[in-house]
Amino acid sequence: MVKAPTRVSGISRCAILLQIEAVLGRFAGTLRYLRAGGESDIFNCGYGRGFSVLAVIDAVKRAAGRDFEVRMSERRPGDPARVVAASQRIRKVLGWVPEHDTLDAIVRDALSWEERLLQN
Repeated sequence: MVKAPTRVSGISRCAILLQIEAVLGRFAGTLRYLRAGGESDIFNCGYGRGFSVLAVIDAVKRAAGRDFEVRMSERRPGDPARVVAASQRIRKVLGWVPEHDTLDAIVRDALSWEERLLQN
């Protein structure tokens, strides 16, 4: 759970969230593709869209069921205004589709993971 204020740099910056289990699942599919004679290549795993930092913060508050303080600040030098993983090629070649395609589901699963880590 978030206890200290969260610092946000540049509210227009997009946050990219990708779940580890989705990557691991795709890894197994990629091995099958290669074993079947597919060519080695580079693929982006992503949702094809980004979420604003504020949208992610709101989703965390909903998933946690509590409010917390957020302090706004300027974007740091070098921070991109927007970053989105283009996943058209992996979708076309490997048939990959994200399992959790909504921000609320992504954040809920990530928060659940963090809570389990705190219990161990």
